[in-house]
Amino acid sequence: MLAFRNATLVDASGERDADLAIDGKEIAAVGDLSTNANQDLLLDGMYVAPGLLDTHVHLMLDARPGQNGSYTDREPYSRLAYRASDNLRTALANGVTAVRDLGGKKAVSIEAGRAVRQGTIQGPRVQACGEPIAITGGHAYHMATEVDGPAEAMKAARKQIKRGATVIKCMASGNMLVRDRQGPPELTREELSAIVPVASDKSGLHALCHP
Repeated sequence: MLAFRNATLVDASGERDADLAIDGKEIAAVGDLSTNANQDLLLDGMYVAPGLLDTHVHLMLDARPGQNGSYTDREPYSRLAYRASDNLRTALANGVTAVRDLGGKKAVSIEAGRAVRQGTIQGPRVQACGEPIAITGGHAYHMATEVDGPAEAMKAARKQIKRGATVIKCMASGNMLVRDRQGPPELTREELSAIVPVASDKSGLHALCHP
């Protein structure tokens, strides 16, 4: 058993001075610990908090200052994989223990998640959509599976699930993250109605829409 002692514990109820005991991968006790541990870590002046969740990331993009998430469809997949690995290590080092990747080329983010689960690379748990689903030439087409019509939309959702996607992402509009500016609709109601049942009814996954 591992004991973190003299730390400031932060959780949903606020912060307090408390000890924390870890037994394997489980939190065994919180509070004033009288139990002897195999190892004590003194954390005076430090904080212990639950892992953070980042529910919208793009692991293959470059988020460093001045890069503006730069990506071109000419970048080799090997470079995207290295970048995803580096972004996962950075996230974990900053206290993020789970991420949801909502758009990457082919299966880069899905395979990054597998690599974490297999212990090949260090990082948070990964939920990933694989490629988002967009209309031909639509928003983020350079990293998306492009579709025209309900049949292609349904097939695209099935393709991502076959790759190992654990969530489905739809580019419903072309909003470019500009405040107070709503992008025009892109995927039609019929296309969206073809995608959602594939995710929810057939596979038990959530389908998310880019607004």
